[in-house]
Amino acid sequence: MIQSLTAPAPAPAPVSVSVSVSASAPFTVREACAALDVSQSGYYAHQRKAQRPRRQQDAIIAHAIKEVFEQTQGCYGSPPLVQSLRLRGLRCGKTRMGRLMEQEGL
Repeated sequence: MIQSLTAPAPAPAPVSVSVSVSASAPFTVREACAALDVSQSGYYAHQRKAQRPRRQQDAIIAHAIKEVFEQTQGCYGSPPLVQSLRLRGLRCGKTRMGRLMEQEGL
């Protein structure tokens, strides 16, 4: 019996794509789903799914960041903000803080 000397090709990694279809979008949900090769029922199931705990925490922390940032008139960078949030009982690392500040445009 002869065995192949080459290993089988690895399966492609799954790809996650975030799509938001609004009333002002130039395409319909059906068109977007067809273009991305996903089912419409899968799209709507994803829309109904509850937000993940990490994203819920991010929203709470982002709100607190905005408050502190406005109180300090934009003078704080991420290290002092981390300390300020810890005093409020919110734990957040400096890289997460930087990411949230960037997302919020601060």
